[in-house]
Amino acid sequence: MLTIIKYTFKELLYKKIFISTLLLALLYLGLYGGALYMVFQRGGTPPDLLIRASISSQLVGAGLYFSTFIVAFLTVLGSVSMVTYELETGILYGILSKPITRTEYMLGKFLGLALMLIIFSLFLIGAVLGLNLLMAGEVLYHFKLISIIKGALIYFLIPLTLLSLVFYLSTILKPLATGIVVIMNFMLGIIGGFLEQIGMVINKQELVDMGILASLFSPVDSIYRKFFSFLYDAGQSPIAILANGPFGSGHPPSIWMIFYSVGYILLFIILALRKFNKMDL
Repeated sequence: MLTIIKYTFKELLYKKIFISTLLLALLYLGLYGGALYMVFQRGGTPPDLLIRASISSQLVGAGLYFSTFIVAFLTVLGSVSMVTYELETGILYGILSKPITRTEYMLGKFLGLALMLIIFSLFLIGAVLGLNLLMAGEVLYHFKLISIIKGALIYFLIPLTLLSLVFYLSTILKPLATGIVVIMNFMLGIIGGFLEQIGMVINKQELVDMGILASLFSPVDSIYRKFFSFLYDAGQSPIAILANGPFGSGHPPSIWMIFYSVGYILLFIILALRKFNKMDL
């Protein structure tokens, strides 16, 4: 299975979609860094330190939030044909003729893709925080290393959630259909997350319930909000309230949502393995 993991990792690394996504990420970081420079280095922000710190936290939130779209883009397009392509080209028959089970093959594919996505996510998190540290300087919230580590571990669940869904759907649908369904699922989670946050702000329980229901189908936004609350060490630091906002964690989900997300991932992995093992190849 280790061979499959290494092969899958290298396969995605040299794919045009990975190169394209990396260039997109660098362009995004360049624009984001330019915006931070204009805000903090060229003047225009209020002199009050607290207001500047609040602006800084919102910009951190925006940078990290939109980075999830790039991660989702790579996850879906990089993995959507991971089974069907090798099946249609006949490569899969050669692989399975070796002393390897179908389960080992599928888990190897999943872990290889997951490893690349985790590294890519870590790169984006580090780049966004690094740019803010460089540009915002003394007004940036001083993140604790342990908070960054805990937050990153939560953030990694975003690509893994989408990957597990692709993993299952790729055994029952064509690549195009799989991509459309997963992207719609991702957008459902984003919209649901905003509805829940708005509902809590205006005290409208119906919106909160709609958001929670959407999160059960797609927990990506809930994962992000929990990640951000860990990053700002919500509940431990009085400055963490500055992280409130459309891209922050004013009302982070319960820790149980993280356990649900892990269960969500495992469920679709198990369903994918069962379906693939029953496929008539």
